[in-house]
Amino acid sequence: FITLTAKEENNAVMINWNVANEQHINCYSIERSTDGNSFESIATIKSNIKTTYSFEDKKLLSATIIYYRIKAIGENGTIMYSNTTQLITHNSSLITINPNPVQNSLNIYLANSSFKAFQLRILTIAGKEVVNRGEVLVNNSMITIPANNLSAGVYVLELMDVKGNKCIKKFVKE
Repeated sequence: FITLTAKEENNAVMINWNVANEQHINCYSIERSTDGNSFESIATIKSNIKTTYSFEDKKLLSATIIYYRIKAIGENGTIMYSNTTQLITHNSSLITINPNPVQNSLNIYLANSSFKAFQLRILTIAGKEVVNRGEVLVNNSMITIPANNLSAGVYVLELMDVKGNKCIKKFVKE
């Protein structure tokens, strides 16, 4: 393996890799992870005796970092792994706060989340924690918490899933 890159494009992830020598390679397995340790195969591509390959991962994960690696499988069953590359997602788009500016309730809408519970924190723009909810439950892709006790100003919402992936979104309290 020479290079491996992952890039977010048009609501998908483009994975590109280059190889120097493909002799006796049967296929490539594209593997993905959200923790950098436990990988799952998401696709297999046959070797075509070329040096450049690409694959489009159309399943967007609700993770801040997605890890990719390529497993080369030889004709005789030997396995070789590429280096691991990571994609830092722009997953603040997975969270919508409506209405924003917030008045009485903070309504958080989650897109494409498979998780049913999150740890929730609210920080001032200066980084001071003002709310820490150990666990909040998602109900129909939405979390609602009271915002009456927040002073007027700009805040940062932080949601963390059970795997430690964080989504961050700014909002204004009137």
